[in-house]
Amino acid sequence: NVEFRILPGSGLRAIATQVADAGVEIQPEALVMLGKVMRTETTIKAGSYAISPGITPLGLLRKLTSGDVSQAEIKLIEGWTFRQWREKLDAHPDLRHDTRGLGEDEILRRLEVAAPRLEGLLFPDTYLFDKQSSDLDLLARAYRASKKRLENEWNQRVPGLPYKTPYEAL
Repeated sequence: NVEFRILPGSGLRAIATQVADAGVEIQPEALVMLGKVMRTETTIKAGSYAISPGITPLGLLRKLTSGDVSQAEIKLIEGWTFRQWREKLDAHPDLRHDTRGLGEDEILRRLEVAAPRLEGLLFPDTYLFDKQSSDLDLLARAYRASKKRLENEWNQRVPGLPYKTPYEAL
C-alpha cells in the first residue's frame, strides 16, 4: 500500500500531483480530467489514505470522494494518570506530537480548560483517529467526551447529594 495525506482545502490538481509523488502509479492529468468530468473536484475529503497497487483513476477518485480514510486507534485506559496518557500518546507513531515538550499548564491553556490539572478530566476509551492527527486534538476529544458525560450525570443527580460541583462529584 501507498500511504499519503490530503490536507483540508487542497485542490484537485495539487491532490493529483501529491498522490503521484507519493508513489501511486497514476497519471495526475487523468485524475484531474476525470474529477472535472464527474464534477467531484470539490468533494474530495481530507485525510490519510492507503492505496493498493493497481488502483484505477476511477477507483482512486471514488475512494477520495467517499472519505475512505485510513485510521489508527489508541486505547486510553481508565485509572491511568495523565502522565501515563502522555507516555502512550508520545509513543504512538500515527499521531502528530504537538504537545511534546509542553507542560500540563500549557496543554490546559491550549485546550481552554479552566482547571488546575487534567487528571480525571479525560474520558478513557478507544479512540479512532485520522493518521497524523494532533495529539492535542485527541486530548480535546477525550476532554469533551468526559465533560459531556459528567454534565449528563450531574443533571440527573439525586437531589441533596453533598457535592457542589460536577468536578467534586467526579
